Amino acid sequence: MIDEPNAPHPEPPVPPRRSRHEIISRLIIGATIGAFTAWLFSELAFADRAARYVVLISAVLGASLNLTRVTKLVSAIGAISVLTILVIAFTPLVPWLLKGPAQSDPLEPCDAIVSLGAGMNDDGTLGSGTQDRAIYSLTLLHARYAPVLVLTGNEAQGESIIRRQMRALGLSFPIENCGPVHDTHDESVAVARLFKAHGWRRVILVTHDWHMRRAAAAFEKAGVHALRSPCPDTHCDMHNPSRLPDRLRALACVIHETLGYRVYHLHGWL
Repeated sequence: MIDEPNAPHPEPPVPPRRSRHEIISRLIIGATIGAFTAWLFSELAFADRAARYVVLISAVLGASLNLTRVTKLVSAIGAISVLTILVIAFTPLVPWLLKGPAQSDPLEPCDAIVSLGAGMNDDGTLGSGTQDRAIYSLTLLHARYAPVLVLTGNEAQGESIIRRQMRALGLSFPIENCGPVHDTHDESVAVARLFKAHGWRRVILVTHDWHMRRAAAAFEKAGVHALRSPCPDTHCDMHNPSRLPDRLRALACVIHETLGYRVYHLHGWL
């Protein structure tokens, strides 16, 4: 049967208007999913300084998208984020990833102790990572394992703080500063120049255990013979993480170092 030319065509169905309650609910759910997902990403990506902006932007984006046709995608992202947290918190995945060969060598007297930098706080104090490495390096100096401390941090105030700590402990050792540097590769190159200039034969390399594999390989590639001596990590329990914050931090370290090792290998820095 052929439609008559002037026959009226049926109007497309008009979607029902959302109530104010539904709109508000969708906005809250979308913002929550966006903020939670961004927070999880920032925890696993070492994005501490930019975390609050990432969370805010993601909350606004999640709320906006949850009012569109991709609301199922927003829900799926939320489900994946929740599942990720459950896996991290309640499975042996993170402890298993932390298992590996020891990244340390028997200590012997060396020409210098190299303490790698790990950042400063906004108030000018040492970051927890830098403090861990500095304090452990001072204990090695006190034990007379080397006569010189080498700092590689990019922090202008770091050296003066460590000098004050050294004096407070009754220690008096020369400090060589190889800064400014931007990453572990820069640190290895800077220390290599100092290593050759002083005619040193061997140094003690101090950093955290989770960072030692990449750092030691970079220093060896740069021509610095180093004994590995990892310092304790006061930021979290890296040996048997049971709390969720410890597991998040530990997994972030594993991800960071795994990717970093690959990148360094591709650049020929290892």
